[in-house]
Amino acid sequence: MSCENIFALSNQTGYSPDTEALLASCVIPASSVGSGEPLVLIIHTHATECYSPEGAAEYGEDTAFRTHDTSSNTVAVGDAAAEVLRENGIGTLHCTELFDGESYIDSYSRSAAAVAEYTAQYPTLRYVLDIHRDAIFSSDMTLVAPISPDGVAQIMLVCGTDEMGDFPDWEENLSFALALQSAAHTKYPGMMRNINLRSASFNEQLASRYLLVEVGSAGNTLESAKEAGRRFAEVFAGVIGSGR
Repeated sequence: MSCENIFALSNQTGYSPDTEALLASCVIPASSVGSGEPLVLIIHTHATECYSPEGAAEYGEDTAFRTHDTSSNTVAVGDAAAEVLRENGIGTLHCTELFDGESYIDSYSRSAAAVAEYTAQYPTLRYVLDIHRDAIFSSDMTLVAPISPDGVAQIMLVCGTDEMGDFPDWEENLSFALALQSAAHTKYPGMMRNINLRSASFNEQLASRYLLVEVGSAGNTLESAKEAGRRFAEVFAGVIGSGR
């Protein structure tokens, strides 16, 4: 499932963006990397999403699809990514609230309210990463675990558009995703799946450079997903520190 062409999209919209032109036009704003000021907010709209035990082939009655244990769900992946970002001098806030803990349907409205609070309190925030995990099954419901050539979970960026609402800057957001995609493809070939372009905005209209990041799938192990999160954070740190 690796991305062979960084310009190709998994496009579920009626748009046909010029991805090569968008990548060429991407500008990473100057940022105070190393200052200690918060630059990145990591959240988890679907925080309870979790991963498979080592060696699992399918979900059964005794297999957890979600958990409130933040050492085992996507919050743990966020912790791993946040640690790498901070090690690279990038001020990072990590919201560990379980927005889907009580109501899955209301999770996006709840995370939107949290993002609004964070950006109001910390005006230096420039990036929001909403870390999820995907759920991919074959036709017989066997779990699919997208992996890099060296066995680490793959990552997919999800970019929204204005097709279903107000998101005037969606192409700018997509251009940033393409910059990350390109850098990741160079540093860790096979780590990235094609960018998924969607009609919905997934709250990405709330801040500049706001991305939904699918780290692995239900079939991947937690450790594999945490390593993918570390690698993505490493790539992310290189891109925003480049001032390109």
